[in-house]
Amino acid sequence: MNTSHGELYSTLGLDPADGTEELRTLIMGRDAQLENQGHQPQDPRRQQLQTAYAVLGDESRRRIYDHALASGRNLAWHEIEYLGNFGRLPEISFQQTPPQAQAGPQQTPFSTQTQYQMPYPSTPGMPSGFAASHPLAQTASPNFPGDPTKRPSAGTRLLMLLVDGFIFSVAAGILGMAFFWSETLMGLVWTLAFLLYFLGLEFKTGATPAKHLFGYEVRDLNTGGRPSLLQSGKRQLWRLASIVPGIGWLVSLIAAIYLAPSINGANSYLGKHDRWAGTEVTRKR
Repeated sequence: MNTSHGELYSTLGLDPADGTEELRTLIMGRDAQLENQGHQPQDPRRQQLQTAYAVLGDESRRRIYDHALASGRNLAWHEIEYLGNFGRLPEISFQQTPPQAQAGPQQTPFSTQTQYQMPYPSTPGMPSGFAASHPLAQTASPNFPGDPTKRPSAGTRLLMLLVDGFIFSVAAGILGMAFFWSETLMGLVWTLAFLLYFLGLEFKTGATPAKHLFGYEVRDLNTGGRPSLLQSGKRQLWRLASIVPGIGWLVSLIAAIYLAPSINGANSYLGKHDRWAGTEVTRKR
């Protein structure tokens, strides 16, 4: 990792005065920018951002990190990775080293050295000192928070999208029949129904009907709670574009085609719109 020391703020040009949510948004934005430029998740710069996100984007981990800096502790990069993965800094023990013989009648006194208790062999993708067989290493992830195994694949999300589209079309069609005599009024009713269905239901219930039907919900990536209205708006922006008269549907289609490939295992099944909004689609509790 191309980091000479453990001061994340100065290394990444972040402001320590910013709130945790602000840092999360900024770090995710930088990661999305690198992804747009074609950099893979294994790129050292993206891994650095993912570790920074895990530490500075979590209130508890950030408190531990800030306290370590305030106490004058010079954190090595593997310590920061450890904190990001396990929510604590590695244990430190102080051991005495044998005295070294010196030329002449005097010997160098015993010296105290800091040694980190990580007896397991290093494994790629894990913090230095942990093997994949170690129980803690099995829960570690170099990516963003959450459990990727509980998130739907791009194919499942496409199926839920189609089911939602069908349900909404039927409901909107029935509702629109009551206003068939006014094209303008029918358009307004359709737009309002669209916003309530895709934006309102996700904000109030945690998911659209199709996601509920398939056993999924949308959560805040960090708190695990329901998304805010702003978060729902961000992740649904590509869909909301279809409301715009004329070319709105085309913009929405192009956006969907652009976003779909980003929902893959390398990105922990978080699409670009998910990461931008700070949300995830995951199995219900």
